[in-house]
Amino acid sequence: MNETTTLAFILKTMPYKEKDRLVYAYTKEFGRLTFIAKGVNKMESKNAAALQELSLVEMMIIPKKGISLLLKATIVDFYRHLKEDLQLQIYSSYINEYVYKQEEENVPDAQLFKLIEDSFQALQAGYPPQVVYDLFNLAMLERSGTILEVNRCVRCQETKPIASISIVDGGFICVDCLNKKDPVYSKEVLKLFRHMQLLTIKNIDKLSFSEATLKEVTQIIETFVEEYSGIYFQTKKFMT
Repeated sequence: MNETTTLAFILKTMPYKEKDRLVYAYTKEFGRLTFIAKGVNKMESKNAAALQELSLVEMMIIPKKGISLLLKATIVDFYRHLKEDLQLQIYSSYINEYVYKQEEENVPDAQLFKLIEDSFQALQAGYPPQVVYDLFNLAMLERSGTILEVNRCVRCQETKPIASISIVDGGFICVDCLNKKDPVYSKEVLKLFRHMQLLTIKNIDKLSFSEATLKEVTQIIETFVEEYSGIYFQTKKFMT
């Protein structure tokens, strides 16, 4: 293929031989790609600064199946605040890890590219990282086909009063379908969980919650991710 230019989020880099690096990126036009960046470990390399994780860059590339060739990279957004704040760096790295481990190569998706961009911008703007994390997780679950039922009972399909959330069944459980193994949640938890499922990161300002409610909802969403994604996240070890 011929040379082309694309925007890309740098997901991960690894040393390759003495002077080169492998760069894993999610590009706007081609989806997740693996690049070889030749000579980037040299002191005089002009591409090294742009190839840091948690960066949005413009790339000149020769896309191929397998390993593509990176010719030039220019920083578009360095996301300095995400790199300088340890907590934000951890949550941002989680986003990168989820995309890197779930997405297949050469499958572009403009909505996913926008989701990464919106997530980084929300973290950079100072929104609570745990809320961005929850909304991102729910969006990624939906991408993989797990759409949680939050408008009616997932068991009887009736719009009766809701009492619980079922991980196995994938959504709300009404008072009549509740069994002994189902946990009972407060109205605040059920409301926040529903709003998070229906809203996007762009609508983050519409959410209101207490710290205790957010903590409980985050635990529920994390359980869904563990159950349905099948991914082991290295970055989870650093989250508090």
